[in-house]
Amino acid sequence: MGGPARRTWWGIVLVLLGMGIGVGVRAGLDRVFTFRSRDDASTEQGMDPERDPLRLLSRSFEEAARAVVPKVVSIACLGPEGSSDGGGSGIIVDPSGLVVTNYHVVSLGLEAGHGIVCTLHNGDVLPVKRVVGQDVDADIAVLDLGQHGLPAATLGDSDSVRVGQWVLCIGNAEGLAGTVTHGIVSAVGRRGIVERFLTPDDLIQTDAPINRGNSGGALVDLDGRVIGLSTLIYSPTGASIGLGFALPINVVQRALHDILTTGTVARARLGVWEDSSRTPTRAGALVGRVVLGSPAFKAGLEPGDLIVAYNGFEIPSFDRLRQLVAYTKPGAASRLTVLRGGDWTSQLVLEAVVDEREVEPPAERIEE
Repeated sequence: MGGPARRTWWGIVLVLLGMGIGVGVRAGLDRVFTFRSRDDASTEQGMDPERDPLRLLSRSFEEAARAVVPKVVSIACLGPEGSSDGGGSGIIVDPSGLVVTNYHVVSLGLEAGHGIVCTLHNGDVLPVKRVVGQDVDADIAVLDLGQHGLPAATLGDSDSVRVGQWVLCIGNAEGLAGTVTHGIVSAVGRRGIVERFLTPDDLIQTDAPINRGNSGGALVDLDGRVIGLSTLIYSPTGASIGLGFALPINVVQRALHDILTTGTVARARLGVWEDSSRTPTRAGALVGRVVLGSPAFKAGLEPGDLIVAYNGFEIPSFDRLRQLVAYTKPGAASRLTVLRGGDWTSQLVLEAVVDEREVEPPAERIEE
């Protein structure tokens, strides 16, 4: 091969060799940058690794769990021979040893010959000294462990819960104490999940896994505040499918206050019966009869009135009115927005001072 041709050939070889080396170096760098730590990536981008969003979220989970796990107990109902006969979880709400849970968690333990024990996070097993009281309609029970100096949970405000916010579920899932799962709030004010005649069914829905044994446990926000009492799941199999429900903690606190002060949960009464013989052409609670001398009678309600709002809350049905009235404190003044007339063309606002329901009527004849 002549001189010019030889030089051309070697030039081509050098070019190809350079390209090969470049590809190899680039591949190596790609591997380096692919497997480098998040800290290196964050530093290169000018981000403080300690302020990385995923790290911050993870730490929020950790801190919330650390704050609440020691304040959730495992509950077991004991049979006459000491065998375990159901149970669930509970939340310590006062350092004196007060625990709130679901009524259905301890219902078997309330039977003659049965006992209830709580296992603390540190492994101590404490017998329940007494059941302070229960609200069967709302599925709430208050227990007294008679043990002072216990860590008590911080209770939040369930009225401020937002759909989409992160939450943790903490409880005795399938007998595994201190289990923590996470998810978001899927819905608030969920109704129609269970049949309750006297209490609102305004449950918090979450996709945080709730399993058997979680009942009575804590639904927690990322600030470590308890916003709900895990109550039930919807599942064809009995295992979590992402449809869990919790009682709003404000409902629990109301029942707790009443039980501690009076021993029972007061239910308010308005004094109207539903007109079930016809369906109104718009949303509202159609009044069929007004009880003589009742708060509704004194306020001026009449048969045929359509109640469309109660204390500012819209009333889509008579069931919703019943629920809201039930959770009004007896003696409180309630504002009713009412439509009256043939086509309900006349609107007026009435004030009724609800009184306390003395005797619960049969379910098929609920009186408000």
